[in-house]
Amino acid sequence: MAILNYTLEYNAVSRHAKTEETLKSHVAIINGYIGLLMLASFGGVLALVIAETYVVVQTRREPLKERGKALGTLLMTQFLGKLGGQIVSDKIIFHITKLGLTPIVSFRQTALFSMFCSLVPLFALVFFFHEDPDPPAINDAGTNCRPTESHKFISVESVATSCFQGLQLNWFRLRKTLAKESTVDVIRFFMGFVFLSEFKLTYPHDQLELWCNFTEKAQALSNIILGVLYILAVAVWKYYALNCNWRYGIWFSLLIIVMLPQVIFFYMAILSTSMRSQQAFMFMTALRGFLRGGLVILEAVLSAEIAPVGGEGAFLGIIISMGSIMRLLSTTFSNALAFMFEDPTIVATDQIRDQVAFGLGVCYFVRLISVVAVFSLPRQKQELQKLHRHGDTGDKSTTWWVLGSLGCAFFISAVFNLLAIIPGTTCFELFGGGGCS
Repeated sequence: MAILNYTLEYNAVSRHAKTEETLKSHVAIINGYIGLLMLASFGGVLALVIAETYVVVQTRREPLKERGKALGTLLMTQFLGKLGGQIVSDKIIFHITKLGLTPIVSFRQTALFSMFCSLVPLFALVFFFHEDPDPPAINDAGTNCRPTESHKFISVESVATSCFQGLQLNWFRLRKTLAKESTVDVIRFFMGFVFLSEFKLTYPHDQLELWCNFTEKAQALSNIILGVLYILAVAVWKYYALNCNWRYGIWFSLLIIVMLPQVIFFYMAILSTSMRSQQAFMFMTALRGFLRGGLVILEAVLSAEIAPVGGEGAFLGIIISMGSIMRLLSTTFSNALAFMFEDPTIVATDQIRDQVAFGLGVCYFVRLISVVAVFSLPRQKQELQKLHRHGDTGDKSTTWWVLGSLGCAFFISAVFNLLAIIPGTTCFELFGGGGCS
């Protein structure tokens, strides 16, 4: 696309093309860029899911006490790359000051550079990566353990010679796993906890951004701190908390690391102008990275424990999709409630301070309710394996309940976000807009 852009620009100059014709060419190129960026984003997410799926499969080789270290290494590498990209974007591609953001290089130069950089891991993957065979299913209890569906149908896979039979076999395994009590508990946890813990009314936070002079430069630095906290969460889990109680870890991350410092600082900033520090606000908004990093860890670890042999990719995709869609649904629901509040203003009257305090109170009350969802989460790998092998096994209705919840949440979020970008409805406060004049 970048080369085509150069070619069209050269032809337009050499032929002395009209302004309208040149403008049409540029619009077509921009639309093409957007389409390719969507494909690149899809490919990036797909590559991450494939990598996680492979490590989820191979982590079954690890003993119980060490199981999860390989996933920790993968996630730390992923978050380090993400942090590096954020730093490159903020320091090399853009010049970010208190006054705003200025690109240092053009978009097509960035696209060309990114294209050549993306070839490096592709060639490394082709020439240096050798896939290990899939290990057998987890059997921590030895030979006396009752086999799961993953064990039962390994021999049947050799019989499935056609593509349709293979798909039918994998669907049967996935359906059996989704109907298990262990999977239902995990799905309930992600649905309830992510939706409630990600609840955020825009008005009080936008008002605090104005009061604390939260500029684009501060936002860029906050994103870097956010990336560091993602890495810190994985490092703490991998080296110090690999076998700690999952419930305690989530409660500690939510209540002590995220909510308590934010509540103290935000309410002090409401009451006193001297507490409205840009640096403090920048750090407080980035604290959510520690909790989100912990949730990413849980998505991979829980999938590694109970995903069916041969259906790890589909199961991991469902777990990751459930977390992502519930986060999107929470944001959608939060935006829909924004019409109850006025537009943010730099003025700090008693009425405005009361509104901000009320909005924050609603936010953190909803987030506090999310601690109840943690009771659906098993305490550790041993408890999850016991529940997976000896817990209740649901029927087809349980499977369709799980998939239906995922589809319903996706549909609602897609409709609201589509209306938020359509020119005729984008200004509606119900869809997160600033209001139509």
